[in-house]
Amino acid sequence: MINPSDIQIEALPWLTLNAKNAFPRQPAIYFAIDSQGIVQYIGRSSDPKQRWRNHHRYDELNQIGNIRVSYLFTDEEILPVVEAALISWFSPALNVIGIGPMSPSELQTTPSSSGGSTIRWKLHHIMFDRNIKNGDLAEATGFHTNTISKLKNLREMPNRLEKKTLDGLCRALNCKVSDLLEYEEDEPKEDSSDSSKEE
Repeated sequence: MINPSDIQIEALPWLTLNAKNAFPRQPAIYFAIDSQGIVQYIGRSSDPKQRWRNHHRYDELNQIGNIRVSYLFTDEEILPVVEAALISWFSPALNVIGIGPMSPSELQTTPSSSGGSTIRWKLHHIMFDRNIKNGDLAEATGFHTNTISKLKNLREMPNRLEKKTLDGLCRALNCKVSDLLEYEEDEPKEDSSDSSKEE
């Protein structure tokens, strides 16, 4: 396993951000580094050139200016583990930190009661319409693959949906919160106990 403290960023091969068409096509962890040598973003891909054709962080990094993208080549099967360790070590400003597998309690939904309301969760619709796979969204957000899978399978908003989760999804999907959530008021049911009495 790679030890993050042993990595010498300045010794890694790199290209400028604008040279994305020349990025490598073999499995790698990539580091977006600014002119001060600060790591602004870390990601992973089995094909960095393909990944950066439409990367969700490109515009932000381009605005920072003078970004170079360095590469750490490694085996594809350990990319997620290495990426998580490096994000934890470097804490890049543009990464979503601390999104691991969600616990069952975090993914619970509250059944709606009669006369109440429901907040619909529409991630599955967006992913279906855009033909987005779980792994692709996990890579784009930095979230754990299990988290994406569970969130996709929900139909109502989880009880504990954190702002950083919504922010990560909206950025990766280039959508608004209203695209993911929909308020729906339930139709009230008549109370049979209030039947009228004859005099």
